Amino acid sequence: MININNFAFCFFSSDINDVIRQENELNKLSNKYQIEKWYRHDRNHGKYMSFSQMVNDAIDDTDSEFMIFCNPKTHFKIDDIEFIINKLSNGYCFASVVSFGFFGFSKELIRRIGMLDERFIGGEYEDDDFSIRLKHFGKSTWWGYDYDKYEKKTSKSNNLKHITTSIFNQKYQIKNNLILIDNNNFIHKKISKRHGEFKEHIYNSWLGYEYNGGNGKMFDYLTKFETIIFTPKTYEDNATFNFILNRDNEDFKMELISDKKINLHITFLSDILNGRHYLWNDNIESNCWKTFKVFSKKNVEVRVFLEDNQIYNTTISNINNINLNFQLPVTLTDN
Repeated sequence: MININNFAFCFFSSDINDVIRQENELNKLSNKYQIEKWYRHDRNHGKYMSFSQMVNDAIDDTDSEFMIFCNPKTHFKIDDIEFIINKLSNGYCFASVVSFGFFGFSKELIRRIGMLDERFIGGEYEDDDFSIRLKHFGKSTWWGYDYDKYEKKTSKSNNLKHITTSIFNQKYQIKNNLILIDNNNFIHKKISKRHGEFKEHIYNSWLGYEYNGGNGKMFDYLTKFETIIFTPKTYEDNATFNFILNRDNEDFKMELISDKKINLHITFLSDILNGRHYLWNDNIESNCWKTFKVFSKKNVEVRVFLEDNQIYNTTISNINNINLNFQLPVTLTDN
């Protein structure tokens, strides 16, 4: 058991009204713990490019070993804080009440597995990525999904979301109940040097993954899947390819013709006048075609990704055709 007398509490809201509401509840524990407070609205009042970047800034900025992170949409009670502290004190390397809306860990976990991946811009897939990394790490976690404590209002970063599936697919291949981890892409930024000293007593307190608890999608990653690292041999070459997209109201067809084995990721959003809400996304492989429906009678914004690069972006109306030709460098795998 680890005795936790102090921790950093990180307020992720840029709105002072959210901070006041959450801080009023937090202060009820001020007689029991020494609490270091980190305020996003002081650190960076503007937009972060990624949720991961905000978490990493908080890790670097704070002095406390143990940390709790709070999304502005979370409505927690002091019992939720004590729940996280109790789990971190009793063998769990990570504990959450509301997934990545209200969670905690120690800097020792980050020393062992690395910082959050800042390539997942906006706020999408970083929780999937982190839960898979925790599963591969093999220590006990508690990943809770109590969304009764979480406001179900639209995120302010919706226009940035749903564009990072291509990065996730570069790191992982998920087939049945197996997660294949591409070792070439499984590299993560290290914690800053001032926090770099390992705390063996914390690491040695962690239980094995068989003690995992919680519920929801990330909990499924932690309990129902096995992970395997593989290192494919890769090389870079130019690919010449043709992407075709046809729209007839709600009916769509797309086709990819290529001289190399590549994979494009396609995301559809409502256009900027309609809030850029997520509508649909999928992958398409070389020399394949797909038909599908997108239930929207309005203009649709189309984003095309090759690996972790957006290579095309446009808006199409109800009846429309796109026929694009590219010659671009790609990373290919030796079979």
